[in-house]
Amino acid sequence: MSQQNVKTAAHESSETIFLTTKNVPYRHIRENLYQHIETGMTYTASSDGRLFDPVDLKEISSDGLLIMKPIKNEKGLIKIGQVIEHKRYGKAVVYGIHGVQGLTPVKVLGGGVVVTGGSAKFDIIYYEGTRYRHLPESILLGGSDWYVREDILAQEEIDKLLKFSDEKEAKEKADQEKEKIEFNNAISDFKVSDKYKHLIQGSDKYSGKLAAKNIRIELKKQFNGVKFSVRKNHFGSITISWIDGPKKDDVNNICSKYKTGRFNAYEDYHYDDVSAFNEVFGSASYISLTREYSDEFINEAIGILVDKYEYQFAGKEKPTVEDYRTGRLYNVGQEFCTRSLQNELSEILWEL
Repeated sequence: MSQQNVKTAAHESSETIFLTTKNVPYRHIRENLYQHIETGMTYTASSDGRLFDPVDLKEISSDGLLIMKPIKNEKGLIKIGQVIEHKRYGKAVVYGIHGVQGLTPVKVLGGGVVVTGGSAKFDIIYYEGTRYRHLPESILLGGSDWYVREDILAQEEIDKLLKFSDEKEAKEKADQEKEKIEFNNAISDFKVSDKYKHLIQGSDKYSGKLAAKNIRIELKKQFNGVKFSVRKNHFGSITISWIDGPKKDDVNNICSKYKTGRFNAYEDYHYDDVSAFNEVFGSASYISLTREYSDEFINEAIGILVDKYEYQFAGKEKPTVEDYRTGRLYNVGQEFCTRSLQNELSEILWEL
């Protein structure tokens, strides 16, 4: 394709107007037009190669040309010392730039779900000392969480931040090494502890198999006579169930040290927090407890409920086990209970 198929006006100002025929393939537009793109501006192009500004698009019907004005990048060129800000993590400063800015347009797609384009990358340092290297140009300029401020820090101020970051990183490294030593010492202590000499030690630390064995040992020792079902359903997952017997909280006091799964609600992710105890005696990411009730146990709770509301039940039939198991009591007793008889019975059973 010849150069004349892509026409440009003279570069008299930052408002240069580009003209292009409707059917020029995008690859040719890219090859022939990039030499005219001014640094610091953003351009867009349709799939068939037409360049356009969605806000200011005009078609010249007489000669079949499209007029496109460059979309100015409101955030402009990023400079060394540029202060930027993240909505969640706060202010940072750019201390390194890799590549050339503005070679490809930064586009925001899907209402901000996806950003594309950009070829440069930035090294930044937050004011609190954390560094982040190679932040993409598309994320900084197109990401909704980022804001480019007008402030520019002098190199002297940047050097102070970098020194502070180095000191912070060295301290964190020393603290991590100290924690590692303390963690390993704790593992050694657990291995020779008289308190846990009745438990099994092993190398299967995370699947839940070793943890299940030790949970059975502990429950049998603590609640002799109560039959517990302790099953490893999947990798890192254990379910424990029993009938009547101890309260769920009492069983959880024993089992909770084997559970390593945690959930960060703020950042919405699941992770495992493995302790020195887990390294020796096993763990499971998920442990679920289910306490079931016998008919005799429910009848006992019904007796407590009837005694509590003796006046209201005078001359009336008292609830049955079947009423509770089928949930028929959810719509009974609201006139004198806080919620319903079903809820009252569940609370009594929980505390028995």
